[in-house]
Amino acid sequence: MKHKSLSAIAAILAAVLCAAWTAGCCGINGVIVDETTGAPLEDVEITVTYDYPPSLLMLLLYNDYEGLGNRHVKLTVDGEFSVSKTHWHWIWKGHATRLLFYKDGYEPEEHYYYTDFETDEDRENTPGWRDMRVVLRQIHPPAHPPIRFRTLQHLYEATYLDYDMKKKERRVLKFRSSKPVMEEHTHVPFGQTPDASRYLELDFLRDEQGEIVTKEFPGAVDSRGETVKYPAVFIIRLHSDDPDDGFILFDEGKSLAEQNPFDGKIRYYHGSTEEIGEQRDLHTRIVLDCSAARRRMENYFMELAPENGYTRREIAIPIEEIVRIWDYGRANQTTWYSAYRFAYLRAGGHYAKVFFQFGSAVNGRAKEVDFGELGDDFRAVISYDVYLNPEKGDRILKEYY
Repeated sequence: MKHKSLSAIAAILAAVLCAAWTAGCCGINGVIVDETTGAPLEDVEITVTYDYPPSLLMLLLYNDYEGLGNRHVKLTVDGEFSVSKTHWHWIWKGHATRLLFYKDGYEPEEHYYYTDFETDEDRENTPGWRDMRVVLRQIHPPAHPPIRFRTLQHLYEATYLDYDMKKKERRVLKFRSSKPVMEEHTHVPFGQTPDASRYLELDFLRDEQGEIVTKEFPGAVDSRGETVKYPAVFIIRLHSDDPDDGFILFDEGKSLAEQNPFDGKIRYYHGSTEEIGEQRDLHTRIVLDCSAARRRMENYFMELAPENGYTRREIAIPIEEIVRIWDYGRANQTTWYSAYRFAYLRAGGHYAKVFFQFGSAVNGRAKEVDFGELGDDFRAVISYDVYLNPEKGDRILKEYY
């Protein structure tokens, strides 16, 4: 009789564990493909990170919550994959927060997932990572033989261009004509032309009268109830007396901010649970994409500049890529993103690769909607990284030692 009771208890426990596993199983699924061919990839390693909420019992048993705070589960798949949203460790239930995809010869790809919901039901009802299409980029070998000395100059002394309405001045980047080619930055009052034949500056889209064109979003009002006006388009402009100088954009239209511009809908508070989950997931992915962009330029990207075609003198970043406005019920708040651009640059016969990024001290964190409003206190910042080959006519843009 005792054995039958134990068997019954074991069966019940097995059923409970099976039900718990089934509830979380297959919550995350999709296909992993090659960026160039679009074909499914085999032998891809996936690492799933599960986070566990802290509890008093956990602290008492383990003494160190960090040791149990998250667990990693690895598996290898061919093309399609399906993993659980949840993972049990004894009596604790963990939720998937990160996926890492890795395959030899390809760049690792990370995806993060918000789990900050009021209840488990809210979390389980979000779209999560269903029907994902994970695209892996091949790591291409260098387009030239390795050399043993530094070929590029990283222009790091001036790290940003800015535009300060209160000081009524702007900061410009000037390129010296003497060798070695290095940068020189200076602050120039509004209306004054820099003493240079070749320089970069930050400006904005302007109307026929020269005034900055602004953009308004429905429902975005400040504490006084007045509609907030933002600069409509941020512009990085190259001035040069050489007709062959200019930009060529690299990977144009491929950033998440470019692919998902803000459409002016304020829906964080009044939206459905599914819609709010999608907005949070997109918000996280845009922030991560912006933070990782500079590393992509440094590693195997933009190694050989095109010889010709530098016809563009301006690079534009619209406000819709930079801002998101959220309705929190009692008040609206805005999040500013570090939208970015990659570009090849030709300046006076020298070739360079440049990374421009909108600079915000509160990137990824919500602030008042009038933060960044055009006015006397308005100040815009575009940070940059310039890798320039000091040898005139040399188009190699990869550093070797």
